[in-house]
Amino acid sequence: MRNRLKIALIGDADEVIHLEKLLQLTQIHLEIIGRLSTTDAIRSFLSTSTGCDLLILGATSEKRIVLHLLHSLDVLRPIIVCSTNEEHALKTFDFDQHCIGYLITPITAKRLKQVLEKYTHLEEMWKEHVLCAQKITLSTAAMAKHKKRFLVRNNQGLELVGVKHILCFYSENGRSFLVGQTGKQFHIDFTLERLEGLLDPEQFYRINRKVMVNIDQIQRIEEYVNNRLKIKLHHKTPVTLVVSRKRVKNFKLWLRGMV
Repeated sequence: MRNRLKIALIGDADEVIHLEKLLQLTQIHLEIIGRLSTTDAIRSFLSTSTGCDLLILGATSEKRIVLHLLHSLDVLRPIIVCSTNEEHALKTFDFDQHCIGYLITPITAKRLKQVLEKYTHLEEMWKEHVLCAQKITLSTAAMAKHKKRFLVRNNQGLELVGVKHILCFYSENGRSFLVGQTGKQFHIDFTLERLEGLLDPEQFYRINRKVMVNIDQIQRIEEYVNNRLKIKLHHKTPVTLVVSRKRVKNFKLWLRGMV
């Protein structure tokens, strides 16, 4: 169950009481945390209250004053506007970023419930948007930590090899090797287990106990004996690249970008 929707009502005393009764009839899980009938009360509430989810401006409220206060105090609160005149309500709805809906008097509990459900839907969409943005931020941060290059030793000294130029990694007799784009191999001081934590998992996949391949270097994939797969890269490698049977399913998901 979602948390109780916290609402503040703005209008004269009689209208606030009427709106509260209508809200009870909607059977929506909510709580009235503000009953505001004066400008001073509205200003005080907007300045100090941080737990309000939604404002309902009654038809008797001074909407211009309330909206001016919201903007001057830099308070972001979604608003439902009530009015006796649809044209006036539409103007407020169309031209103020806070407004998410409007109600024309006489207001019914059914119509009020529809607008509140719209708010709930928008709130869920916003939460999904925020969650998505957080995931993207985390993903970007994680990508920044992935290893971008390796310093290896060749006959002339030291050489830098960027990960995009790596065909694969493999282990043999307790040693690990990096295979460059030309097929040349270099000894590295990383186990495959360690490499799995250092490299971008969207780019490199461990196809069996001894080999890890770069997706950008895959040329074709063939069916192989015992329900396995055989990989051909753009250049020759010193090892045969076979996806172990138990990894075939996840390998295919990886190829589709689903793991």
